[in-house]
Amino acid sequence: MRKEKLLFVVLFSIVVIFNACNSGSQNMDTQKEQIVYKAFDAFAQGNTDAMDSLCSTDYVEHQIDTAHSPLRGRAATNEATKSYHKAMPDMKIVVNSIAVSNDTVLAYDILSGTMTDTLMGIPPSNKQVSLTGADIFVVKNSKITEHWGFVDVNDMAQFAPPKEMPTDKTMKKKK
Repeated sequence: MRKEKLLFVVLFSIVVIFNACNSGSQNMDTQKEQIVYKAFDAFAQGNTDAMDSLCSTDYVEHQIDTAHSPLRGRAATNEATKSYHKAMPDMKIVVNSIAVSNDTVLAYDILSGTMTDTLMGIPPSNKQVSLTGADIFVVKNSKITEHWGFVDVNDMAQFAPPKEMPTDKTMKKKK
């Protein structure tokens, strides 16, 4: 009977320790997810103060338009936050799926808004656009240290201004 009690205590202790260790990991994952959700909200609202509080001082932005020279520091995220919010003041970001692995958070999301100002040299269309994308964040010590953003290139066609239909007048000029 004593051996059974001792065995029960030992097994129970192992289960408690395992769950505590696993729970700590899950809590860290949840914390990293929450940081990313807060970053999406701050970005959509154009809140550079919130972005400053969520990003590390040595933050690095890796986007298609920064592929050859990544933007560094909090100024990088503030620049992107301001330009996107200016172009789409009614921006919304819906996260469809999120996963955490170590320091990396991957989000599958949809950014939508009305394009009312120039964005990355693209003139405003005053139309609602929707971009499906994936964002990868590195979160260390409760701060975002790096970000990569990828969008479905087919969605980018929404940004193209409508082409003017040729008229008799413009056709005669080309001859």
